[in-house]
Amino acid sequence: VHISQIASYKIEDVNDAVSMGDTVYVKVLAVEKYVDENNNNGGGGAKTKHKIRLSMQYADQGTGADLDPDNERAAAAATKNG
Repeated sequence: VHISQIASYKIEDVNDAVSMGDTVYVKVLAVEKYVDENNNNGGGGAKTKHKIRLSMQYADQGTGADLDPDNERAAAAATKNG
């Protein structure tokens, strides 16, 4: 989880919000497929990979409930942040 997706307020230090080994709830914001053109492992050329965007902001940390079921807040934040 990227630091910007841990809370709806600015976090200076990740350790102020979570600790290694903590169990947290997340919402999957997106699964993006991309081709890694620089993959030289094994000489097989480009390799398809996946990037998963996660957010703790939109998951209730007590129950795991989706706090943004219609994705309105996440979409507005994505538009605001580019």
